[in-house]
Amino acid sequence: MTAQIPDTFIYKGEEYSIVGESGDGLINPREFKLELMMASTACWRGYLLTYELKDNQLLLKKLLCRLKEKIAIQEIQPKTPGKDESYMFNTKYDLNLPVKFTGSFLIARDFIREMYVHMGFPRPMAFRDVYRLEFEDGKLTLEKDLSEQMKEQRENDIMKDAQPNSPSEVDVSEWINKTFSLDHEKKD
Repeated sequence: MTAQIPDTFIYKGEEYSIVGESGDGLINPREFKLELMMASTACWRGYLLTYELKDNQLLLKKLLCRLKEKIAIQEIQPKTPGKDESYMFNTKYDLNLPVKFTGSFLIARDFIREMYVHMGFPRPMAFRDVYRLEFEDGKLTLEKDLSEQMKEQRENDIMKDAQPNSPSEVDVSEWINKTFSLDHEKKD
């Protein structure tokens, strides 16, 4: 398996990686009847999303994906990704769709390269800047800086979630499932 490329969140004009999400109401590209294909081992689901907080409203700004057949999404025509976008994808949608999400995101930036794990999505504590953003019906209700908390976690146990607890089939399977999940409410 390979580490997965996380979705992006534009927060206060800066790009962050989404390292956790939990709640209801996020848009899944499969809802648009897209025939998604794996883009690479670093993007097994075949798509990347970019969210943005604009005027206190959560928007699904962009979708990059690998499709069998390019189709319109809500009358928005597909485009060819630009050179500055990933080579893995053959389709881009500029969406700017409001998202009626109720739940929370963990967003992060300034990845600590030494904490790279070659499996699943990156761990929140592997970043220097981490924020929790909570939403109600797509409106931002809480912003919390978790950077110090992540620093303390690194200092207490830098290897937490970096490998299975043991080589047993159960522990390995649980660890793999955990690394590929973004649901931060279900993680320890």
